Amino acid sequence: MLWFTFWQAAASTLISLLLATPTAYALYRSHFLGSKVIASLIVVPFILPTIVVAIGIKSMMTGALTFSLLFANVFMNYGFASRIIGTAWIGLDPDIEEAARLDGAGKLRTFFSVTIFALSNAYKSAALLIFLYCTANFGLVLIIGGGRLHSLETEIYSSATQILNLPKAASYVILQSLLTLTVLIFMSQKNSFASGLANSRSRLRSTRRELPVTLFSLVIAGFVVLWPIADILNHAFHSPSGIGLGNFLHLDSFGARNTLSISIGEATLNSLRNAAISTCIAMGIGLYLASAKRSLLLLTLYRIPVGISTVALGLGYLVTFTYGVFPFRQSWLVTSIAQSILLIPLVVQIVTPSQRAISEDIGNLATTDGADRFQYWWYIERPLLMRPILVSLGYAVVISIGEFGAANFLAYGDQATLPTLLYRLISRPGALNFGMAMAASALLVVLTAMITFAVDFYSLKRDRL
Repeated sequence: MLWFTFWQAAASTLISLLLATPTAYALYRSHFLGSKVIASLIVVPFILPTIVVAIGIKSMMTGALTFSLLFANVFMNYGFASRIIGTAWIGLDPDIEEAARLDGAGKLRTFFSVTIFALSNAYKSAALLIFLYCTANFGLVLIIGGGRLHSLETEIYSSATQILNLPKAASYVILQSLLTLTVLIFMSQKNSFASGLANSRSRLRSTRRELPVTLFSLVIAGFVVLWPIADILNHAFHSPSGIGLGNFLHLDSFGARNTLSISIGEATLNSLRNAAISTCIAMGIGLYLASAKRSLLLLTLYRIPVGISTVALGLGYLVTFTYGVFPFRQSWLVTSIAQSILLIPLVVQIVTPSQRAISEDIGNLATTDGADRFQYWWYIERPLLMRPILVSLGYAVVISIGEFGAANFLAYGDQATLPTLLYRLISRPGALNFGMAMAASALLVVLTAMITFAVDFYSLKRDRL
C-alpha cells in the first residue's frame, strides 16, 4: 500500500513532466493561432473535481486499473505542469539560447545544456507539487481502483469506516502528514514554490522550425485532455432512449430504486453554499498571510494541506468536533470549515508571488503620505493584485464545489454535496444512475472550463492594458 502510493505518484509525475515539456515550449515560449485557448483548455483538468475525473476515466477504460490511475493522474496534472514550466520559460532571456546556437549547438543540445538548467526551479516546483497531489488522490484510487488498488488515503478511509480501526487510520494519517511536511520543507529551502496558475506574458511567434514540436504537442493535448473530456460529454448525451437530454432531465429524480436521499439540484445548492462560505474564509486568511512578511514556519504550516489527505482532514474533524466544547460535526458548517483549510494554501500560492513583486518603496511612500495599513491595501495593493485575487477566487469556488474526501465524512443526509451524490450514483448499477452521474459530471466540466477561460481572458485583457 505504501509502496504503491509512492511509485504511482512518482511515475505519474515523471510522465506529466515529460509530456508537459514540449507543450510548454509550443504554447508559451512560442505563439500560434489558438495557442492561448489551448493553454487554458489543458489546465481545466487540474481543477476538475477528482470524482468527475475518476468517473470519466473509469467509463472510458475498462481493466488495466493501474494504467487507468496513472492516466487519470497525468490527465489532471499535465496542463498544470505545462503552465508552471511555460510561464518560467517565458521569463528566460532568449539571448542565452541564441548564443548557444551561434556556438554551433542545435536545439536539442541547447535545451539539455542550457535551457533545462535555467528552468530547474520550475521543474522542481512542478515535480514536488504534482507528487504531493498524486499521493493524495483519494477519489481516483477509490473509484478507479474499485477496492483492488490501495493507497494511503483509501487505507485511512477503509480503516475508519469499514473496520472501525481508528488507531490504524491515525497511524496512516501521521505517515502522510510527515511525507507532506518533508516535501514542503524541501520546497521552501529550495525556494521553489511557484503559483503556476497566472497567465503568461508575451510570447515569440511560432515559425516553421517549431511546427514539429507544435504538432506533437497538439497530439499530446488531444490524447491526454480532449479525449477524456469528449468521452464524458458523449456519455452525458447518450441515454437508454437515445441521443438527447434524457440524462439531464432525470437530474431532478432520486435515481434508480431511490438511490439518492436528495436530488442533484438540492445537493448542488448545498455545494454552492459550502463553496461560498469556505471561499470567503480562505480568501480572508490567505490574503492576510500574503499581504505581509510572515515567517517561513507560518507559511509552511498553512501550506501543509496542499498534500494532506482530504480524507485525513475529514476524519480529524469527525473525531475532534463530534462532541465536546465545539460540536461542529452536528452543524452543516463543518464541511465549509474543513474545505476552507484546503483552500487557504491555494490562495497563498497564487497571491504571494505577485504580492512580493510589489516594490517596498510604494508602501513607504504611502506611509509617508499618512495612509494606514487598510488604506494602503485597498487603494494600492488591491488593484495591483486584482488578477491573482480573481484567479484564486475562481479556482477556490470550483475546488470547493468538487471537494470529495472531507465531504464524504462530514456531509450526510439532506446536507450531502454534489460529489458525494455522484459517488452514490456511480456505486450503484443501472443505466439511469450512470447516465445521471455522467450528466452531472458534464455540467461540472462546463462550469470548470467557463471559470478557467474567464480567468485567463481577464488576465489577457489586463496584460494588454
